[in-house]
Amino acid sequence: MCCVDGPEDVVTLGLERVAAPKSPLSAMYEGVELSPESCKERGYTTYAMDEPCFTGGGLWVDDDPEHAALLKTAEKEAETAYGAEHNVTMVEMEQTVQEEVCF
Repeated sequence: MCCVDGPEDVVTLGLERVAAPKSPLSAMYEGVELSPESCKERGYTTYAMDEPCFTGGGLWVDDDPEHAALLKTAEKEAETAYGAEHNVTMVEMEQTVQEEVCF
């Protein structure tokens, strides 16, 4: 769907934080592993934007329209499921992401 590229320390810490059990986005990152290859080398053709949550990271996308559609909805769906499972509000989740995930 997408790829985050950047310095190894940024990408490593970002994955650790976003995949942690207290992260509302953790379900999206189950089984995700770091790769020594760049996003471009892995087939992600377009640099979309600076990663808004991980300072120093960049978000890459491929040319698959289904992936582009998922990118627009996947985080909200993961947050909604997490909120229902853990009985937390969207405001509480946003606070957790800002305090515990983003850097």
